[in-house]
Amino acid sequence: YETISTMSVLATVRDTLFYRLHLHMDDLYEEYKVAYLQPYQTTDLQWQDVSINSLSVRSDVTKTLNELHTYWQETDLDLSLGLAFTPTGRAYGRFRHLQHEPFSYDIQVVNKGLQEVRAYVRIFLITVTDENGQPLDLDYQQHFAIEMDRFDATLEPGLNNIQR
Repeated sequence: YETISTMSVLATVRDTLFYRLHLHMDDLYEEYKVAYLQPYQTTDLQWQDVSINSLSVRSDVTKTLNELHTYWQETDLDLSLGLAFTPTGRAYGRFRHLQHEPFSYDIQVVNKGLQEVRAYVRIFLITVTDENGQPLDLDYQQHFAIEMDRFDATLEPGLNNIQR
């Protein structure tokens, strides 16, 4: 259940104040975490019986591994739906947006336990090197991570191949 608020209206993303307010809220949360919460320990985040053997991204078009192929696409949008722009017909707008070739994730996960377990998988895209190949600070870069996918998975004992 979500109450109606200024921040929940889709048109809000067109307002530049939205991003400043959102950043301010993110900064307040970070300050709170640093001041009042203890950092996670490795034992807090480890899942003893489950480990990832490998993860790759495969292009469904070229079959290349670990490359996300993007391109620009132009789309025509009918702007006249519900509005009377001109008496003679419709008004269209053309916009350009980033698109990608279809791709799949191939994930090998090992469940060393004796029973099946349910897992919630989240996949993020994050830059780890700069344009010169130098490593970036992941503590800083985590703020720019993009969640690519999330899904439930049932892991049987032994090796599990997840393709999505």
